[in-house]
Amino acid sequence: MAKILRGVSEACITDTFSFHDEERVERTRKRYMERSNLSDAFRDRVGKVHDRIRTSYAYRIATAASRKLRNVGREDRAEQLYRIDQLQHARRTMREGIMSSPIVRQARARRMIDGFSDDYKWRDTMINDHSELVYRQINNGLMQAENGKNYATTYWMDKEDAKRFTDFDRGEILLTRRHVERLILKGEGEDPTSKYNACLTGFYP
Repeated sequence: MAKILRGVSEACITDTFSFHDEERVERTRKRYMERSNLSDAFRDRVGKVHDRIRTSYAYRIATAASRKLRNVGREDRAEQLYRIDQLQHARRTMREGIMSSPIVRQARARRMIDGFSDDYKWRDTMINDHSELVYRQINNGLMQAENGKNYATTYWMDKEDAKRFTDFDRGEILLTRRHVERLILKGEGEDPTSKYNACLTGFYP
């Protein structure tokens, strides 16, 4: 049943809650939330209704379907992904890169994220073994600063495995992986590893 919010023209409610492009919806919501001529009570009610709609099952499924269509035909390659729809419908190379993160794997083991579950239905030990190889491929020779000194770790692996990613590829994957880690650690909003647009819960490493 629809809930009518009063105190301003009905047109603004229609604009705010109709199903449009996600970025447009968010821009519209912010515009009305920041208007000084609206009462605090009204802005609070708009925020609560907006949050309830965004977390409803029907909205999440509709959004997931829209995002899937938006990402049909994406090439399977290493590339930086930032938008939530790109992350949720990442191709295999980027899914493997994201799942190679210890933080992401730990969250999946605790069942706090979906972790691209359709692609990882085998035993967790096999997931960890494969993800560990991808982790080594990405982090091999990566320079890190510790106690004022620079260190680089070299991992042993087959030549073909070692040559899988170029330096540019590894940089793209690392940037994406760290972005996903920040989202998971924040524990709010949408699960970046769920093609069904599940919600995140609090994560404590």
